[in-house]
Amino acid sequence: MRHNAGSPGVAYTVSKPLAQAVTLTTDQIFPAGGILAPVRGLYEFKLHFTYRNATPQKVVASAKFFDPTLATTSFAYFMLNSPSSNAGQILNGSQATNTGNNQSCACAPIVAYAEAGQFISVHFQDGGGTPNDVVSVVIQRIG
Repeated sequence: MRHNAGSPGVAYTVSKPLAQAVTLTTDQIFPAGGILAPVRGLYEFKLHFTYRNATPQKVVASAKFFDPTLATTSFAYFMLNSPSSNAGQILNGSQATNTGNNQSCACAPIVAYAEAGQFISVHFQDGGGTPNDVVSVVIQRIG
């Protein structure tokens, strides 16, 4: 991204809810309720979570945005980078295995083209057992 004067710029952080406790089995939205995209452009969604659930479940985690090209709300699911035993799994609830209890889970970032004035957010759901997860999200405008 370039600064308006033409010099190299840095990504603009739109939202960064860090170390958020998740103890419910329902869909959790970060930031709470979502946030309006300030301008039409490219956004990067980042997710890290510490998975703590004595009855491990298959996590569902996605970025939600309004795609101006398709004129519709879209979801993109996160992919695990770690733990290494689960690397490459898409977090859509259909992954082959769960992450296991007490795991630090890093996800590959998602880049999406989003419409100005429409909600952007990260969704996270640990759908069963007794979740005691810690979720950190960063959403940045990158272009």
